[in-house]
Amino acid sequence: MKESEVNVRTDIPAFEPELMNIKQLGVMCGNRSRHWVYAQMRRDPAFPRPVQVSPCSVAWRVREVREYLDRLPRRELTGLSGPELRVQMAKGGAA
Repeated sequence: MKESEVNVRTDIPAFEPELMNIKQLGVMCGNRSRHWVYAQMRRDPAFPRPVQVSPCSVAWRVREVREYLDRLPRRELTGLSGPELRVQMAKGGAA
């Protein structure tokens, strides 16, 4: 069977897992480390909490992580470096 002859069903939704491990969570949050994830849980009470999936394993609900990320404020890219951006913000400019 040639590749062009393969039937692709479009009426079946793509499978999306309900849970993700800490590495997947870190990638979804912008290639963040395991340390960042746990620090973020301490700093931000709104950050999604893991669920126990086995005696030695936790995972995060994909839906909760997406909702959390969608609630974060959007920032416009200014093209300024860190020090330049801090100077602009100190002068009362929007970031």
